[in-house]
Amino acid sequence: MVQVSAEVPAQSEARLRAVMRHCTVDWLPGTWVFRAGAEAETADAAQAAIARVSDEGRVSALMPGGSDGSGGSDGEVFAVFRVILPAGVDDSGFVGWFAGAVKAATGSGPFVICGYDRRRGGIHDYYGVPQGVAGEVRRVVTALAGEPLGAGGTVLRPAPTSLSPVFGPQAVFCLDRNADGIVARYGGGNIAHGMLAASCAADETTATFRYPHVDVDGTPRSGDFEGRLFRDASGSWVLSAPSVPGEDAWTRDPAPLVLRQA
Repeated sequence: MVQVSAEVPAQSEARLRAVMRHCTVDWLPGTWVFRAGAEAETADAAQAAIARVSDEGRVSALMPGGSDGSGGSDGEVFAVFRVILPAGVDDSGFVGWFAGAVKAATGSGPFVICGYDRRRGGIHDYYGVPQGVAGEVRRVVTALAGEPLGAGGTVLRPAPTSLSPVFGPQAVFCLDRNADGIVARYGGGNIAHGMLAASCAADETTATFRYPHVDVDGTPRSGDFEGRLFRDASGSWVLSAPSVPGEDAWTRDPAPLVLRQA
């Protein structure tokens, strides 16, 4: 039910992006509120609540909101959705990664209540967000759960010709793209953590990429190169560069760099 993984941050993100695309996401109808104290201990609360939690003897419950749209004990009203994780996969770290992705994209950090149902593969989570941002959160969750429509959200790995003492087969690049440019978090092989970035318009394919990263032994490195991001004949995304020169070069040799969609 709970796995333990030894990974660098980019490897965790690549794994969890793949897990998310195999999750089932269900949005619950209506609004939801927290009731506390006597309101949470009625027969109706026991039957309708998603969860009831006791804190030093005082019970609170997450339950359907009223038809008048009023808030709960603290006045807040939430939209709630359930994420059912796929069975038999390493989903360690999922809740923190997913909540962070939603917060970064929308400004709203969700709350989470976890449950377990063996009939549906194991762990499932209920997430709640303020009703006022539910539409925006829903768009972000839908994008995370679906196949990437563009380069953003893809995971790239070094092609066999680009493997080296720096880039082993476990190296991954988690790519994001918006109207301002391209960003990729990367790591694996001899690299503990790195960030690749380029400023370019959404319709541009060639740009100057800059990178700082830290090797697993703590050595910092940085540099830049001219690269091209494009789809190949098979429809996969590719980031290529004739070479990455310099003392701090990733490959430490003048071989071409080719990163291909995993």
